[in-house]
Amino acid sequence: MNQYDPTTPDHYTNHLAEVNETNAVIATEDIYNKDGMLLVKKGLAIKPEVARRLLNHKLVKPLEVSVNVDDALYGQEIHRDIHQMFDRFEGLLEIHSSMRLEASLIEVCEKYGGYDLLVQKVTVLCKRLPKEYQKGLFCAWLSFAMATRLNLSNEEREAAFMAGLAHDAGMLHIDPQIVAKTGEYTPEEWRAMQSHTLIGELFLSYIKEIPDVTRRAVKEHHERADGSGYPAGLFEDSLCIVGQVVAMADATYAICEKRRFNDKIHLGEVMPVFQIDSSFFPNQVHMALMSVLRQVNHAATQQEISGDLSGMSAQLMEKRQMLEGVVESIYALRETLAEREHIKRMRVAKVKIDRLWTLVTRSGMLSAPLGRWLQHVIENQIIQTVSREIVEMDLMYQELQWQLKQLGRVLYLYLEEEKKVTPELRKALTNSIKVLDMGAPKSMEKEEKVA
Repeated sequence: MNQYDPTTPDHYTNHLAEVNETNAVIATEDIYNKDGMLLVKKGLAIKPEVARRLLNHKLVKPLEVSVNVDDALYGQEIHRDIHQMFDRFEGLLEIHSSMRLEASLIEVCEKYGGYDLLVQKVTVLCKRLPKEYQKGLFCAWLSFAMATRLNLSNEEREAAFMAGLAHDAGMLHIDPQIVAKTGEYTPEEWRAMQSHTLIGELFLSYIKEIPDVTRRAVKEHHERADGSGYPAGLFEDSLCIVGQVVAMADATYAICEKRRFNDKIHLGEVMPVFQIDSSFFPNQVHMALMSVLRQVNHAATQQEISGDLSGMSAQLMEKRQMLEGVVESIYALRETLAEREHIKRMRVAKVKIDRLWTLVTRSGMLSAPLGRWLQHVIENQIIQTVSREIVEMDLMYQELQWQLKQLGRVLYLYLEEEKKVTPELRKALTNSIKVLDMGAPKSMEKEEKVA
């Protein structure tokens, strides 16, 4: 993460060359290397052969500040694409209208259009990483809505929108094969992916007019209130609220994608999942999201649920038994961690265990009565009559499983970083990592909420 140098051309250079095939990417000034050699004359297009030449040199200034992308996505185009996004997420337009966001959305889109470098990055993101662009649209809108509900200042609301839109633009500087990878990350690949937060903060530093809180929010959008996030592992009292707003929007998008049965997603149907996520973000941010989601008329927008519900129900029984055993096993580790709370990773792990235990017991998701109810549903073949409850259970179990894997990640990183670990403790933590399904220590599982 510390090796990124904005004056050294990287994968973004190749992205620009690819974009040039459809949108001319032109040098707006002569481009020199650090030794004063002219590499690209003003007015020259960034074609593949030019990109290859640039990749061999360290430049005087970052490449992106010396080029222009034609037919870029300015405020009007972003506003258009956000409204098109409403068609994919049932409930968004209803919330948008209920909160009367249209006038302020037009205004913040126009403000975005004044940041030329940000416009360039978002345009390239749309062309080269379209899934991340679509997520950026969702996070920009939801972050803006949450910031509005929190009564944040105009500057913070603007920052929430800009940071939500560009929070993953740093991925344009990372090897596309790593970004597109669907399996496990090696430790080196995982560190590369984590760097997108710092890269995003750094390229925004070249936009002098943009509020500092925007840069900070992009940097902190993977931090978590319990200290388990990255890049710095900060706790709630050290985090800015705008960064946590973007983080919550990012998590909401990931959960919506898990809920997808067809081309449309109903936003209100993800609310039960936040029984799990509620304690991993600042309470005021969580409450703001709930307030936004409650603007949806759930009864009027119910979708027909399709899919193999019988198979899902049987799998839920198996998953419930597995999770019950994992949670009980991990809670037994709490005492060992409590003896080492002076070590940051151990304190983070203990906090996660305590919060997960509280949430599991409070929600009743692994309770015996719920297990008996599910068994009754399966045995009496009445699954269709409770299809929505089945889907909600599946989402909640997925989220619990994901949170348990994050606990495993914390334990794994502790063993990687701490050299003086007793054989007994190393064995106990290694066994816990296996129970948490983190896999062999040689690799790290791809985080579902990165992209």
